[in-house]
Amino acid sequence: MFVSIEGIDGSGKSTLSRNLKRKLLELGRSVFLTHEPTDGFFITESEQKNRTAENAIELFFRFTTDRMHHQKIINGELDRERIVISDRYIHSSYAYQGPLMEMVFGGMDGTLEWMMSVSRIIKRMPDLIIFLDLEPGRTTSRIAARKGRSGFEDPDYLKLVRTYYQKMIGSNWLVIDSTLPVEKVTAAALEAVLARLP
Repeated sequence: MFVSIEGIDGSGKSTLSRNLKRKLLELGRSVFLTHEPTDGFFITESEQKNRTAENAIELFFRFTTDRMHHQKIINGELDRERIVISDRYIHSSYAYQGPLMEMVFGGMDGTLEWMMSVSRIIKRMPDLIIFLDLEPGRTTSRIAARKGRSGFEDPDYLKLVRTYYQKMIGSNWLVIDSTLPVEKVTAAALEAVLARLP
């Protein structure tokens, strides 16, 4: 089973990823925890702060190339019958690069259509997408506490990112209010994973 955990910066993705892995291990399950971008991906500070459509398109292609390598790793772990949990996956690219491309592709629908067309090369999709929903204004204190910054923390920009996430919600998504206590967030995610396991 392949699970991806999504959400805007500061929503608690990394915390949930670790907690979910720990709970599943306690239940005797074999788990592999991974993340995107992968360790081999490099992005400069200036690239992170460049909000042009051209830069967003270039980054999207680079993230897609990184994901091609990542899906090989994921497939290998799934073949070993491990539960794979990824802290971010393909929907992060859609949500974060999408708003910056709209002037090129004519709005959200056209942008998503283009990104999904490019991403047809990515065959491994999550069985379950856990979306930690959070209003951007509530992320400020969490982001400020970090040592590393991604360059994507502007609240107005994160509102657009959240809109993309909300547009993509489908039947294999679980939406969790990330303002809930950590224990409740973990319990809801664990219940959803266990319900989908054989």
